[in-house]
Parts: sequence; C-alpha cells; structure tokens
Amino acid sequence: MDARVPVSTRSIEQVLSPIAEQVSQLIVLDQRAQQNKTPIPDLTAAAEAIGMATRSLVLAGRESMPGSDAELQSQMPPACEQVQAAGKLFMDATVQLKADPYSSKARSHLVEAARGILAGTTNILIAFDAYEVRKIALLADSVTAQLVKVKGVRTLEDLVSSVRTLSEAMIALAQLADARHEELMNASLRSRLLIANETLRKSSPLLVTALRTYVQNPGNTQAEASRDYSIDQLLGAAKEIVQVVTSSDLDDLTYEEHPGELATLVDSVTTQLLGGATYKPQEVQTMVEQVLSESAVIANTCSHEPCVERIGEMEEAIRVKLDALMAASSGPESNKRADELREGLEAMNEQLKEAAIRNVSEAFVEATALEVLVAQARDGCSQQQLQVHMSEFSHHTKLLCESACQVASLAMDTKRVRMVQATVRQLQETSEQILNSTKIVHQQPESKVAQEHLTLLTSNWEHRVEVLKATVHGMTDAGTMITVSGEVVRRDMAKAQVAAQAGDREGTLALTQAVQRRLDHINVVATNEVENSEDAEFRAPAEASALALAAAVPKFVESARAVSDRPEDRSAAADLSRNVKAVNGAVRSVQKAVAPPSVAFSSYEEVTPPEPQQASSDGYGFGPPISLAEVITAAPVNDTPIAVAAANLRRETMKFSDQTNPLIVVASEMAKHMEIMSEIARVSSNSLEAAAGDIIETSKAIADNGNLAVRYARETAQTCSDKRLRADLLYICDRIPTISTQLKIIASVKAASRSQDTAETDAMLVKNAQNLMDAVTRAVKACEIASLKRFGAAADVAAVAMRWRKRAKRPLTMAVD
Repeated sequence: MDARVPVSTRSIEQVLSPIAEQVSQLIVLDQRAQQNKTPIPDLTAAAEAIGMATRSLVLAGRESMPGSDAELQSQMPPACEQVQAAGKLFMDATVQLKADPYSSKARSHLVEAARGILAGTTNILIAFDAYEVRKIALLADSVTAQLVKVKGVRTLEDLVSSVRTLSEAMIALAQLADARHEELMNASLRSRLLIANETLRKSSPLLVTALRTYVQNPGNTQAEASRDYSIDQLLGAAKEIVQVVTSSDLDDLTYEEHPGELATLVDSVTTQLLGGATYKPQEVQTMVEQVLSESAVIANTCSHEPCVERIGEMEEAIRVKLDALMAASSGPESNKRADELREGLEAMNEQLKEAAIRNVSEAFVEATALEVLVAQARDGCSQQQLQVHMSEFSHHTKLLCESACQVASLAMDTKRVRMVQATVRQLQETSEQILNSTKIVHQQPESKVAQEHLTLLTSNWEHRVEVLKATVHGMTDAGTMITVSGEVVRRDMAKAQVAAQAGDREGTLALTQAVQRRLDHINVVATNEVENSEDAEFRAPAEASALALAAAVPKFVESARAVSDRPEDRSAAADLSRNVKAVNGAVRSVQKAVAPPSVAFSSYEEVTPPEPQQASSDGYGFGPPISLAEVITAAPVNDTPIAVAAANLRRETMKFSDQTNPLIVVASEMAKHMEIMSEIARVSSNSLEAAAGDIIETSKAIADNGNLAVRYARETAQTCSDKRLRADLLYICDRIPTISTQLKIIASVKAASRSQDTAETDAMLVKNAQNLMDAVTRAVKACEIASLKRFGAAADVAAVAMRWRKRAKRPLTMAVD
C-alpha cells in the first residue's frame, strides 16, 4: 500500500475520511475478535453499500481521464482496477464470514480487502489531484513564456497582440488559482496562493502601462526598469502559484505562520521561568541577551525620551536579575530570582509595545509625502527639489515599514504578523517603482501613458498602506494609541498657541495641520473600535465621544488661524484657549470610552495541580488499560516532536484551574492522548501490526476531544463582543476539525499499511500532531483573551475570573546538562 497520504484538499478529505473510518473500524473489529475469540458479525449489507460506492468511484475515475494527459491515462486505470478487485474480495470475504464467522482466512481477506479499497481510493484521488496540479503548472508555464516574449516587444502593434494573448492566459490562471485556493486545507499555502493571485491581478494593468511607456521611450532607463519590475512581479507570482500547488505540508515548513521574533523570544524565556518548568541556564541567558539586543533597536528609533529612558532602566535591571538567577542555587532562591526576571521581562515587553505604538503613531499620521512628490513631479519642479521630495517619500516609506515591523515583532498574532511582512515587502517594491515613475513624469510631463502608470502605482501604494494600517491597528492596543497620540496633540496645540500669539502664520498653519492629522487618526482608531464592537454599552459612549472630538477640531483650527492673523485680539486668544481645552477634553473622553477596564488576575489560585490520571476503563489499546504514568516509566524519556508539542499544550493548560473550565479539561486530555500516541508509535515501531488498533483508538480519542474543544471555543467566541477577537478565535477553531480529520486518516493509513517502511506517513503524522497541538494551544490562549476583553456587569467579570483563575506556582527546576 502507498504510504503517501497527501490529504491536501477538501475533496480528498471528503472522499477519504469515511473510507478511512470504515477501514479503521474493521481493523479494530478484527483485532478484538482475535483477542476475545468472538465471531465477526454479518457484514454483507455493509459490503453491498461499499460495492456501490466503489463502482461509483471507479466510474468517476474513468470519466475524468482526458486523452491529452498521458500520465493520468497511465495512473488511473490500475488504481480503478485495484479498487474493483478489493471491492470484490471484500464481498467474497463477507459471504464467507457469514457462513463461518470464526474463519481466520476470511477475516484476513476482509482486512486485506479493506486495505486495498483504502489504497486504491487514495491512488485514484492522488492521480486526479496531480492532474489538476499539472493543469495549473502548464498554464503558469505558458504565462511565463509569454512574459519573456513580451519583454522583447518594441512596437505598439506587437504590444497589442502580445498583451491580448497574455491577458487571456493570466485570467485563466487566476481562475484556476482561485479554485485551488478554495480546495487547499493548509492555511499557510492558502495565504501564499492568495497573495500570489492578488499580485497577478494588480500587476497586470501596471504591466500594460509600463510596456506602453517603454515602447514610447525605448532608451529611457526608468521606463525599462518599470517594465522589468512589472514583468518580474508577474513572473514571481506565476512561479509562486506553481510552488504552492505542487507543495505538500512537509514542503511548507519555511512558510509557516509564526509569531513575531521578539514576542517568541519573550514567550520562550518566560515559559521556561514559570513555576513548574525546567529551565536551562545557558539557554535562558542567551535568549535574554537576544531580547535585550532587540529591545535596544526599538528604543533607538523612539523619539519619546521618557519612554526610551524607562526601557534603558529596565534593560539594566534585567541584566542584574539575570546575573542573580545565574548565581542562585536551586530551591526557593532560584524560584524567587526566576520570578523577578520573568516579571522584569514582561514589564519591559509592555514598555516596548508602547514605544512601538509611539513610532506607529508618528509614521502613520504623516500622509503628505507621496502627494507632494507626485504633484511636484507633474508641475515640473527643479531636479534638486525633486530629489528632496523623493528623499522625503523614501524616508516616510521606511518609517512606515520599520514601525509596522516593530509592532509585528512584538505580536503573537501569527496571521497578522505574516500579513505585515508580506505587505511591507510589497510596499518597499512599489515605492522604488514610484520613484522611477516620477522621474519619467518629471522628464516628460506631457506623456499621458507615463501619467497613467504613475497614477496606477500611486493607487497601488495607497492601497497597500491602508492594508498595512488596518493590520497594524488590529495588533495594537487602541487605548494606548489614543493616549500617546493625545500627548503629542497637547504638545503641538501648546506650540500652535505660542506661534499664533507671535503672529507666525506659517508656523501656526503647519502645527494646526499636524494636530488635525493626529486628531483625525484618533477618530479613525475610535471609529474602528466602535465598528469592531457589538457591545452597546461600549459603542454608545465611544461613538458619542468620537463625534464630539470631530466637532471640536475645526473650531480649534479656525480659532488658531484667527489669533495668528490678529495676535493682539484678546477675544480671539480667549476663544483659542477655550477650544484647546475643548479638544483636550474630547481626547480624554475618547480615551476613557475606548480603553475599558481590564480584568486582571494578580494572584494565583492556591490549587495544587492534579497528578496524571489513568486512562479510561476500556483503555486506548487492546489488553490491559494504559495509563500515562505506566507509558512514561516503561521507556526512556520521550523527546519526539509529538511529545514535545503535547508538553507545550500541557504546560499552557497547567496555568489554569480545570475545576470550572471545560476547555482546559479537554485540552489536557488531548495532550495526554497525544503523549500516549507518541509512546505507542515509538515503543511499537517494530510491531506495527500489533499496534494498529492502539494507534487508531488513540487518534480517534484525540479527534473527538478536538471537536469538543472547538465546541467550547466557539461558545466563547459567540459571547465575545469584539468582532476582531471573535474572528481570530473562529479562524483557529476552523483549523482544528480539519487537522483532527487528517490525523485520523493518516493514522488509519499507517495502521492499515503492512509495510514497516512508512517514513513519509510517519513524518506527516508527526507534522499533523504538532499542528493540532499548536492549534489547540492557540485556541486556549485566544479564548482567555476573548473572555477577558470587555464586560458591562460585575457578575460577568466574576464569572470569567472564576473560569480563568490560575493555578498555584510550583517549584522551578534547573536542567542538568
């Protein structure tokens, strides 16, 4: 039987899942009958149903063979014959067992037939899916060849002909990629395909204008660079589409979604330092030094001196606490020093988030650099002035990208971290092309094609900035953003008052415009929070305060201008002071409305974590029930990837009491079952036939608990008034049933395989188990955050505090190398 089980699409899963389930049941039934010496029940009705299903599958397989694909023509017939032969053998075996329920030969034929049906079905699905992939790859190759050909276009006639053919091929490729996107089950691959397809669509009109500009200006370096950039974008998109559709989950390791680098470091070191953990001194020291190095980078880009000073003080304190931990002996002193270091790192992490938000508030408010650059290029400014504006635009783009990357580095939100990384890369590339395009427009302001190309690039850049802003705002705390922006508003309004009273009209205008942009940004943040919430008690005051702020802004601007025109007018000065106070009051109201009180748990519940429980009375295998303690003590320490992933989930669940939290109970059970599976797979690696039932039963228990965890998590999502958090939680929930089903299918195929050489299936089983444990761990964290977001009634706060209360700390243990 083929050990490869690429359950990569929804169609494969829908067909293979019920068959794998039936094969699993037959294997378990056969092993129980052998162990208990019981007869096999009458399966002729099931055999008839399976026969009908196999005939339909074979018919569909044969009808799907176009004469143009030789590979499918060679692969599909033997797979169909395999299914037909296995179906007949299955029917014959059931008839024999009906006559003699104890027949070992008939039982053997029954299991062999079931395995054959699963293997043949898998081969049919793999063959057809490979054909679908080849269609996309061939079309992408055609697009690539035409793009290379387009690069040689020199006349408008050739341009029209080439672009028409190319456009038709790209439209067809985009449609096939869309269909594949709906089919793919791997979230990372779907994300990559979505980005590649978006690049394909957005770069197509850019290519047309770039080619037209180049044809009209064949010797222009900037025009040639714009043409090459557009072609390279499309070539890269076509290549990425091929890589995605031909990738397996195992190929996709380098493209997985990961938290931000600094967030990962902080999380790793604080997890090691938590009570009950085993920490490695050298590893902790290295990670802390890395955290300090990354924090210095963020601090160096922050213009708010008090914030920078606090970070510096925290860095020095952390170094002292790290030295104290390294020098501490095991026991209470080590535990105390570890707590001090962990708390210091967590406090600095929050301070770094504030610094990153301050940098974002500076970069995202400035919105005139591109507008000024384009206007000056079109108006025919001097070359020197153009260079100045180009430098300002480049600097602004750099600030946007750097500040967004800082926020992403501190975030555990894997989906948005990847979105920021992709958008930043696209923004940087588009910025370079805008600079090239402005040079062409500056040289030939009468060229309509060059103007059109610059407009398209500008629109593309603005769109990506809006995507970046929305993504970053989804990763930052709105209350902090409004607070730091409000501080700058108060400072700039005071400066505007001084400038106005001095009669400095130009200075007053610049300051009031800066204040207005920041206030508009505050309003956008507040409005986004209102739209993101379904809590009426939150929405009403937040919306009212945002409207009040919007009404106060024009009055301040008008009064500031009046004072700058008439600095001696005391009435105008008094009016400006009143409007400044009104704006400050409105900002405070917005801040108060948008930043609700948080639910914090400063103390730990004094509950001793329970000892590992034994498995249920019927066990997870056949024979005596297996307990986790027995499994672990029966073999050396298990450091397999599955066991490590399970330990990570167990560590997360151990933070909370399971007495009032059903999700924690279920997640703990999943971790326990996964640890058992890792031990069964390891201990029974040389006796696959005997362990088949154990693997199937354990994987089923894991999948059932996964579905239960999803149910509890979705209940939490439905009670969360924050749409963004709810969507994030549901996104994680949607992954768990799919991964659970994949786990059952892969485990069934591994159990059904008579060959010991199942390395690829083992690798897929490990990867799938890791993904499942990671998804459940993320679901637990997301549920806690979603539960603690906002509450109107004290009873709600009390109920959530009871559900998410912490366990007692446990002694810290130093690992001995």
